[in-house]
Amino acid sequence: MENEPVALPKKLSPSSMSDFKRCPKLFEFKYIQRISTPPTIATTMGNLVHLVLERLFDVPPDRRTPELADDMVEPAITTMLFPFKSIDEQMSELEVAIREASGLFDGSGIEQWEKERAQKSASEWLELMPEGSPERAKVADGARNAITTYFEVERPANFDPEDREIHIEASIGGAVVHGYIDRLDRYLISDDEERWVISDYKTSKPPTPSQRNSSYFRNTILPERLFAMRVYALLLAESIDVLPHSLRLIYLGPSDVETAIDALPASEGRPPLSRSNVIGEEVSVTSIDQTRQEVIRIHSEILDAAEVNSWPAKTGKLCDWCDFKTSTEHPCPAFAAS
Repeated sequence: MENEPVALPKKLSPSSMSDFKRCPKLFEFKYIQRISTPPTIATTMGNLVHLVLERLFDVPPDRRTPELADDMVEPAITTMLFPFKSIDEQMSELEVAIREASGLFDGSGIEQWEKERAQKSASEWLELMPEGSPERAKVADGARNAITTYFEVERPANFDPEDREIHIEASIGGAVVHGYIDRLDRYLISDDEERWVISDYKTSKPPTPSQRNSSYFRNTILPERLFAMRVYALLLAESIDVLPHSLRLIYLGPSDVETAIDALPASEGRPPLSRSNVIGEEVSVTSIDQTRQEVIRIHSEILDAAEVNSWPAKTGKLCDWCDFKTSTEHPCPAFAAS
């Protein structure tokens, strides 16, 4: 009931803070009432692409080819759907490698909550895309297309990441904030200058040049899309005293004609921040401090909302993509009457 204090999640993440900024009611549904939303073909395909690209860097550089990545799609799907399957003679070498690198076989080596989360996700994915279904074919085909694009954007045989899927956590102004970085690169550009770069994969379409040049994109869309990575940069600075050089969003979705992918020279590995499928920005002490102040402000607003248990709905352009707009079981009050 309103005006009664509620229990908040113990940790904040970039996604939970973004949800609160977007709509306090959405935050309440997801993080107070803990109402889960079912996966979609797009989100499942994104999970699959992330798994393949994470495990791709387990093999030696000369084996990081489009053909190998394509061959990893099916065993990666099986691993997602049956995370704790025991090894057997019928299991392919690639599936065994994916499971071993992910720490997945009988589930004995992970925490109970991690096992429960993996089992819940697997059950939802299996319901979405049962064996032989058109949905599973769409997920696999979409992942293969994204992986093809990835090899046009980067050349993974030419570099080794510092780490992948890194969990990072720090206390920011009284809030415990955590998240997972898709990939962290660390390399020398001269004898005395080292650079750390945070990369995040997006399986959606890259923005067109006209979209990038619009004030709405620069002032509203871009800060929203870079918010998570800015938080990751803050967490790195707070937890291991590293100031990243830059942030990169790598888009792997289908491009429009006007955003045809720039050719990457064969000798290069990572694209610069300005290419058509990449959006990025350099990090500074000033930007880190601005992100810190934003996190503190969001946390304060969440505490204020929780104290009186008031989570107003905020309508906007993204409401059409919200599961709660059309939900009959948990309808958003802003649309319940309609």
